[in-house]
Amino acid sequence: MPDMPQNALLAQLHAERLRRHGEPPRASDIYSVRPLLALDLDGTLLETTVGNKLDRSTPSFAYVDPFDQKTYETRLRPGLGAFLSAVRPHYELAVFTAADAEYAEKMLDGIEAVAPWLRQSLRCIFSRDHTYTSLTSSGRIVITKELRLLAEHCGHPLCRTLIVDDNPDTYRLNVSNALPVRPYHGSAEDNGLEILCNFLVTLPHRHVPLDVSGYALAPHGAKPLY
Repeated sequence: MPDMPQNALLAQLHAERLRRHGEPPRASDIYSVRPLLALDLDGTLLETTVGNKLDRSTPSFAYVDPFDQKTYETRLRPGLGAFLSAVRPHYELAVFTAADAEYAEKMLDGIEAVAPWLRQSLRCIFSRDHTYTSLTSSGRIVITKELRLLAEHCGHPLCRTLIVDDNPDTYRLNVSNALPVRPYHGSAEDNGLEILCNFLVTLPHRHVPLDVSGYALAPHGAKPLY
């Protein structure tokens, strides 16, 4: 890294040494940890519907569910391959979906058509078993993803972990870590990943706290992750 200032390079090397020896990084070293980007599936990276939907674009792939024998069509969000390739050099990647593990594996099989390296690059795949469900006072079911558990599983500080999701309920415990996207409904004209990508690749993250508050769709109350 010839263009890195000497003091920044030394700080990064020191943080790597601490990690190799199992020592937690000091506060001054935490901001050198490469950020972890957790990605939701349904409504975020893709859409899956039952049968042939005439009002949707051509499906990326289809499969028959062995339990209900129905045919499901999946449409990858436009620009998904370019998005994953663009963020890969800057972030470590994980998947955090509220769907079951078998479904997540099917979706990853399909996504690998545009990002064949993805599965081997993922730090982890969290699915329905890693979420919890609760009822609001009005009786509405809420599914929550506790990002702290994923961060700990991957050996990452929570302050260096971000999540991309279309459902605000899921990240309600971690609004400062959240990068919301508008739900994807199969349109071939959707540009949600392009907007997100432009923010992520320009987000200052080396030796500084992550701060999503400048993102166009940032959650209300998002603050720098000190």
